[in-house]
Amino acid sequence: MKHNTPQNWKFKKLVRSLRAIVDSRFVSIDCIATGLLERLWHAAIVSAPAGDIGKLDDEVIAELAGWLGEPEALIEMLIHAGFLDRSDQHRLVVHDWEDHCPAFVKGNLAKHKKSFARSKQPNPTKPNPTKPDLTKPNLTGKQGANEPAKQGAKQPAKQNVFAVAWSQATSSTLPARYQTDAFRLAFGLWHERRKCEHRGLSASDIVTFAIQLRSRNLESDQEIAVLADAAAGGWKNLRFDQVKPSASESASGPTTFEAQKTKNTLGAVERFMTSTNEGSVPDEPKRILN
Repeated sequence: MKHNTPQNWKFKKLVRSLRAIVDSRFVSIDCIATGLLERLWHAAIVSAPAGDIGKLDDEVIAELAGWLGEPEALIEMLIHAGFLDRSDQHRLVVHDWEDHCPAFVKGNLAKHKKSFARSKQPNPTKPNPTKPDLTKPNLTGKQGANEPAKQGAKQPAKQNVFAVAWSQATSSTLPARYQTDAFRLAFGLWHERRKCEHRGLSASDIVTFAIQLRSRNLESDQEIAVLADAAAGGWKNLRFDQVKPSASESASGPTTFEAQKTKNTLGAVERFMTSTNEGSVPDEPKRILN
């Protein structure tokens, strides 16, 4: 029995009914009611695990509950208090047995694919709110979750989130300096890595970080390298603590700006591929640029 059952109104109704007919000089009516209910529920566990206690005769129910008076009196008191329900199919069922029986009883019934007995059967004419009502047409004009897709209907294409963000950025305040395939690829690679740990780049993010790059007075190849490092690390923000000399400042030998830009862009792709270790990554740059 649950610890709060003696405070339940149904328990109090049973106690009141028992007080009128039981001699309680040496024991409280509450204790008698507790014993009757415990033995009734134990009988249900053993002899009627589905709650269909009505398959037993009233005399048997009274005996199992430890009631020495008239069996009909006990049954009427339990029904009046709300611990038993009358049933057309099962005669008597334990009230809300499915909700209050021990977990192992539920497990055993599920194991043997049996259901609980109920005092009332579901109304077959009343629609089930958890299932579509097949007797009425779809009045909303929308395809429900349980409705099959129409044959030949086209599904909406999945939108490239970065492509939308880049388009919005270039059409707003993104400096023309950054509206090139090289920067688009660098930002796109960072977007793909960044969304794994944080979230992808929005149009305002792209503009903000572009302005941040420009404020550092870096060469284009240095800016791409900063974006490539952010993509390789999946960082939330840009870092400038490891900015390397630009192509014009490098002492490694003369090289054109375009060659250096291509080299850095390919390096970004390589670092992206190495850090993700995914077989589909080689197509990522193509997807970003398309």
